[in-house]
Amino acid sequence: MKRFKVLLVVLVLILMSLSCISYACTSFAVYSENNIYGMNFDYPKTEIRLIIHKIKDVKAFSMEFKQGNEYLPFAGMNSKGLFVATQLLYPGKQAKTKLDENEIYIGELGELIGKYEKVGQIKKHIENKKLVNMPITIHKLFADKFGDSIIVEVGDDENKIVKAKDDFAVMTNFSNFDFKDKTYKDVSGIGADRYKIAYEYIKENFDDFNLESGWEVLKKTAQASGSYLTQCSMIFDPQNQDIYIVIKSDFEKIWKVSLEKETIETIKGFEEPIEIKMNSNGILLSDLTSNSKNPDNVSAKTYSEVKNFDSTKIFYWILGLGFILFISIIIIGILKNKKSHLK
Repeated sequence: MKRFKVLLVVLVLILMSLSCISYACTSFAVYSENNIYGMNFDYPKTEIRLIIHKIKDVKAFSMEFKQGNEYLPFAGMNSKGLFVATQLLYPGKQAKTKLDENEIYIGELGELIGKYEKVGQIKKHIENKKLVNMPITIHKLFADKFGDSIIVEVGDDENKIVKAKDDFAVMTNFSNFDFKDKTYKDVSGIGADRYKIAYEYIKENFDDFNLESGWEVLKKTAQASGSYLTQCSMIFDPQNQDIYIVIKSDFEKIWKVSLEKETIETIKGFEEPIEIKMNSNGILLSDLTSNSKNPDNVSAKTYSEVKNFDSTKIFYWILGLGFILFISIIIIGILKNKKSHLK
């Protein structure tokens, strides 16, 4: 029976470790000679879709990852230069399942880039609303081309909003609000190492920070090992309405999305130039990587057409096998108990 209890404890610990998935991601907004936003998206292998949404006179570019049966946005910029990045926040907080009056989920704020052009409008939008957590705990970085940026988090009694002290902001996975009165060297928590690397590099190269400087930040904070590799890296240019994309840390090959022209094209590292017109269904990164030598084969697929590795399914398979093992251990324990009583 003692052995049975030990096995049970070990199984519980294994299941707990499987459920405590660790995410990464790093984002920044810099206001120097050029206004530049950037983000590394770190996640298990999954499909990523690039899509342009049109809302009245605004075009909003969105990068979305496949989770289960849907695509979830994690970064975007509209044609007016308003940028948003969404990242996991640790430690996680309890979610609300029912909203009270004037409460909204923090995840809903990403939709505002289809409506506004200034960070001040985001702040005004939520000043009389209480942000609450979703099933996953997140925070958001907003930045506009006018030099304003904020990080938004859910608070216990009121919304937590952090305005950058310098002319740049960095966000990883710890609460920026908890360290709003500290120096960058004093931060701690998940992603503090990446935060310090990015902050220090931007600070040292601020005066002439440009597109190449942005790539350096993303190279230095990219995840090259573990389960949560950098799936794509992005630089956003709000002045020219362009988004530059690197897939799987291959910084020798760069794509560019033009919001103005609604196209994606190769600009570095490809044997032949490619330019593709984006349609309302968007374009998958897997299409770009597998068909970059033949642009005629690049198609904009919908979710139902995507058949690739799904990390969520793997997780539930593991969880199911764990549950079967758990039941088996209980049955073995009961049978052993009965045998001991019969003796």
